[in-house]
Amino acid sequence: MPLRHRAVVLTILLSVAVAAAAHGQTPPAGPPERPRPPGPPPAAPPPEAQPPLPDALPRAAGEAPRPRPPRFEARAVRLDLSIHSVELSPESVLKIDAESLTARSWTVAELDAALAGLGSTALLYRVDQPLQLVGGPGSRVLNVSIGSDVPFVVGTNPTPSGRGVAINRNRAGVSGSIAPVLAAEPQAPPEGVVAHLDISVIGESNVKAEADVTSRLFRVVKVSEVFAPIGRPQVAISLDASRAGSDVAVAYVTRIVVTPLDGPAAPPPPEAPPAGRRARPSR
Repeated sequence: MPLRHRAVVLTILLSVAVAAAAHGQTPPAGPPERPRPPGPPPAAPPPEAQPPLPDALPRAAGEAPRPRPPRFEARAVRLDLSIHSVELSPESVLKIDAESLTARSWTVAELDAALAGLGSTALLYRVDQPLQLVGGPGSRVLNVSIGSDVPFVVGTNPTPSGRGVAINRNRAGVSGSIAPVLAAEPQAPPEGVVAHLDISVIGESNVKAEADVTSRLFRVVKVSEVFAPIGRPQVAISLDASRAGSDVAVAYVTRIVVTPLDGPAAPPPPEAPPAGRRARPSR
């Protein structure tokens, strides 16, 4: 090949090489990757163990450590609250006491039978429901409100057509709160409840408003700080024996029984000792 033709060929090859370098075309760095054999994918490496949570919350530089708030245990229970009235004779006023009635108050029927031996009795109000007792700052209070607006005759008024009846109204019922009682251990579940109740009752009186109209008698009872432990009944007595406006004395008996729903059942009531013998105290 003539020398002039060789120079032309070299010039063309050099131009092609420069153009390829300008477009970023580079030869492969190594041999192609070998295909992966069939089968399950390789297992991922185990996750790193996380450090345990600190006993104190994070704090800024120079700030004292803040402890985490404690957890307070909850207790699921069933609340059985009943309020009874019993009319008492002068002899029965001296016989009624809360201790003997508490031993016979595991059920409403049992307490009603015990009160029937003292006089005419009636079940006025009752609350029977499950309840979640929570201790600590998250404790909740159960509000109780049962009642009715009662009309009653207070007298008569003359009218063009004769005599009209004057009617007044007043509310009778029970209202109050049931709160958990914290245990001695700070994080233990509550050990019972405490009740605060206001009871108002409208009854018959011996006061004549007019010749043929008898006034009604309003009785108001306030029951405070009645503690009922879980698994044992508790009875509180409020007695009105003043006979102001009435010929009979009336006792209002508050019964509270709290039984656990997430633990062993309440123990059976103790057996009554034979007549003339006192029960032996438990050791």
